[in-house]
Amino acid sequence: AILQLMARAKDIKHLASDLKVIMEDAKREAASQIHFSLQYRSPWWTGTFNRSWVISQTPVEPTKEREITGPWNKVKPVRKPPKFQKNIPPTSLSKSLYIGNEVEYAGFVVGQARWKGKSYYEHAQEKNITPRPKKYDWFQIYWKTGRMLKDVDNGFNKAGFNVVG
Repeated sequence: AILQLMARAKDIKHLASDLKVIMEDAKREAASQIHFSLQYRSPWWTGTFNRSWVISQTPVEPTKEREITGPWNKVKPVRKPPKFQKNIPPTSLSKSLYIGNEVEYAGFVVGQARWKGKSYYEHAQEKNITPRPKKYDWFQIYWKTGRMLKDVDNGFNKAGFNVVG
């Protein structure tokens, strides 16, 4: 396959600056796709976790408290549709964009930490978990099976990169 770039300018003398702008747009679009997908795939019982994904110019710290709406077993789960983040911070090719979850138990839900003495795997054995797929290692599935790379591809496609061949 050949990568075909849909140039925004007709004059090749601006090719380098045009490519820079398009790559920066593609980076933001890819971040938006990943952000959307993480909202869609992540657990959502009270909505705190899946609404707490953010795109930032700095590493995301898990400091946001869980929204408590009553006892866990009495809260009616409601999945709200994910939303594309629109106002993604301007970025350059040399600077990172971070996609993370601000809620205090984020490490627990992605399988990297314990929360109240339990792993997410142990939690999943006892409770009705809600990620897509409905597995305790939902984040690893997203990360390691190429689904994240598909989101990157979709972002680049939205910015004007198309594979033809």
